[in-house]
Amino acid sequence: MASPIEPFLEATVRTATPLALAALGEAVTERAGLINIGLEGAIIAGAFGALVGAGAALVFGAASALQYLFQAMGWALPYQLFLALPYVLTLIVLAAVGKREG
Repeated sequence: MASPIEPFLEATVRTATPLALAALGEAVTERAGLINIGLEGAIIAGAFGALVGAGAALVFGAASALQYLFQAMGWALPYQLFLALPYVLTLIVLAAVGKREG
């Protein structure tokens, strides 16, 4: 049976790891003679980047699953179209996001 303090220690390590890595990066940067005061902002930007990456992976995975579904349905199309489906869908999403932001 786990001790009652074990979940607390696990959460502490899980929460402190990004801050420790940011502090290590800051130490290397300061050793090179530079000062970076935006560590917390870099951590937040990295978290948002991971969220966007996870969403993109979800879209690509769903398109891959659709590829197999369409092949199983017996559609009379060349298999190259099914293989290209995830990539085409990803390009469409990127174009839509780029047009909305720019």
